[in-house]
Amino acid sequence: MTDTDWHYSREKLAKEYMDEFIRYGCRALAIFSERQVGKTEFLTRDLAPEAIRRKHYPVYVDIWSARADPARAIANTLKGHALALQKSGRLGLRELSLTAGLFSMGAKLDDLDKDRDAHEPAETVDRLGYWASRLAKATRRRGVLLMLDEAQSLAASRNALNEISALRAAFQMNPGKFAPVFTGSSRVRLEQLFNDSNAPLFKYGDEVEFPSLDAGFVNYVLSLARKLSNLRLDPKGALAVFEALGHRPGEFIGLVRSMMRAGISNFAAGLAKKLLADQERARVAVQMYGLTELERLVLRRIAGWGDPFSAEALDWYGTQSGPGARTPTKSAVQWALRTLRNRLLIESDSQTGRFRVGDERLEHALSGPEPLKADG
Repeated sequence: MTDTDWHYSREKLAKEYMDEFIRYGCRALAIFSERQVGKTEFLTRDLAPEAIRRKHYPVYVDIWSARADPARAIANTLKGHALALQKSGRLGLRELSLTAGLFSMGAKLDDLDKDRDAHEPAETVDRLGYWASRLAKATRRRGVLLMLDEAQSLAASRNALNEISALRAAFQMNPGKFAPVFTGSSRVRLEQLFNDSNAPLFKYGDEVEFPSLDAGFVNYVLSLARKLSNLRLDPKGALAVFEALGHRPGEFIGLVRSMMRAGISNFAAGLAKKLLADQERARVAVQMYGLTELERLVLRRIAGWGDPFSAEALDWYGTQSGPGARTPTKSAVQWALRTLRNRLLIESDSQTGRFRVGDERLEHALSGPEPLKADG
C-alpha cells in the first residue's frame, strides 16, 4: 500500500450527476469523452462513493474488458452483487459495492456461470432481466447506480439488438430503481445506442459531455510532486503540456513522475522526451496487432492523409510495398479497412463518413513529421 494518492477528487461533478437522477428524474446518462481522460477513476472513486451517500448501491461493469460478450458480463455482475447482498444480509456494505469490477472479468465470469440458481434462465438475454430484478429486490429501498463503462461495445455485439432490448426491459420492469450511466470513448458507437431510431435505447438517456480536468488538477499534481521531490518543476508550462496531452491525467502524472526520476524541471523538455518514447512504442504496438503490410499502410494513410481509396493512395500502397509489388485493388483495401474496424483501430464519422484512427496517441505517432514505416 502506497501513501501517495494522485487521485484528484471531483465531488462536485459526482453530486451533479447524481442530482440528474434524484432531483431531475433522468432515466439514464450517456457520458462521452475521449479515452484516458479519467472516466473510470471518476466512476469508481467519485461517483460510486457519492451514490452510497445518496442511498444508491453502485455497480460497475468494465464493458471493454468483457467486449467479447458484454451482456454476459453485465448479467454475471448483477448476479454477483445480488448473491453477495443476500449472503451478507447487510445492505450498502462499502466493501461489496466497490468491488463490482471483480465480477465482470477473468475467472469470475466462469465461476458465476457454474454457480447456477434454481430458477435462473439459461439464455443470457433472459438472465439480464432475472438478475436485475433479483438485485433490485436485494437492495430493498435503495436505488442501483449501474455504471456501464465503455458501453459502446454493446452496439458491436453479435446479438446486440436483443441484449440491449433486454437491458432496457429490465430497467422498465423495475421503475425508478436503476440509475444507469453509460460511458463511451467512441462518439459514433455511443450515438448508435441512443440516437438511432431503430435502437432499443433510442432517446432513453440524456447525453452529457464529460468535462476535462483543468488547472485545478494540474496544480494538485504539482503540489504533490513538490512534497515528494526536491525538484522544483516549472509551473509555467504545466497547463499547456497537460492540454497538449489531451487532458489525460494518467499521462500527465506519468510525465511528472518521469521528470522527477530524470531530474528534468522544464516541461517542454520532459514532453519532448515522452513523445519520442511514445512514437517508438506505437511502432511496436502496430506490429503487435498482427496486421498485414497492407493493413498497416491503410492505417497510416487514414492517420495522415485521409482517403484510403484514391488512385494516389493505391499507387502509394504499391510503392511502399517494395520493388515489384502490385498495386492493391480497392476490394483489397476494403478488406483491410474491415480488419482495422473489427480490431477497433479505426472508426467512421457518422456525419462525414470519413475514417479516423480510434486512439489519438496512435494517430499522432502515425501522422507525425516522419510517418512510421509499414514494416516498423
